[in-house]
Amino acid sequence: MAEINVGQIGLTPITWTDYVGTAKNGDDIFSDGPEDIYKFSIDNQGRNINLTLRDIASGQNATLQLYRDVNGNGRWDATDQAQGLLASSGNPGNSDESINYRGAAAGGTYFARVYNYGSGTTYHLGLSGTLSNGSSYDRASNLLPKEVAVGRLVSDRSFNSSVSDTNTTNTYAFSVSAPLFQRTKVDFILNGLSNNADMRLVRDSNNNRIVDRGEVIASSMAGSISAEKISASLSSGNYYLQVYQFSGNTNYNLTMDHKGTSFS
Repeated sequence: MAEINVGQIGLTPITWTDYVGTAKNGDDIFSDGPEDIYKFSIDNQGRNINLTLRDIASGQNATLQLYRDVNGNGRWDATDQAQGLLASSGNPGNSDESINYRGAAAGGTYFARVYNYGSGTTYHLGLSGTLSNGSSYDRASNLLPKEVAVGRLVSDRSFNSSVSDTNTTNTYAFSVSAPLFQRTKVDFILNGLSNNADMRLVRDSNNNRIVDRGEVIASSMAGSISAEKISASLSSGNYYLQVYQFSGNTNYNLTMDHKGTSFS
């Protein structure tokens, strides 16, 4: 097991590439153990804790968990393991994992646990602390996991989900294939809200799976429980749509209305 002290996280994402598990390298077998622990802290400005785990090897299955430092001693110990679990992401196979959790207003120390059920895998971990009380733009996660892998968008799609203090952002990854010198028109509609949620459309131009300056190409922040809508004309490429909490907990309905087809 490796224990890494990341330090304080904030708006600027921190990324980490490592290996977890046991593997055979030629005639040598080396072991790092089935888990890695990342210790980090947030300040008292009000932070959403965003964690992503991606690039898990084919045939492997790694999970991502968030714990708090229950006894405040700054060490990963039996008390934290027994009483400190806040959130867990355990998608099947080598799918991306994601946690977006509203941290304590007073700040504090937390642990991210990466656990692999297979023989061993390299992985890429992302951590950030966006502002839970800031502008709408700063509340969404600035990490881009393929949390919901939509695939190539060739027809209308609809999704039902929720955002809350324990799941502040949902990220939908999709691609568009448009004829040369043409664009595909898509309406993204978010409704069925009982509290305020917003959405934004991202094109990750440099493919670093982080929302960099200039990569948010459209957003909708209507306020209250009003429906949100983005109408976009998209060239071929990979995109991410993020639905995120502004205040309170809410279920929602998300429609991706592909204008080349009629939504039924």
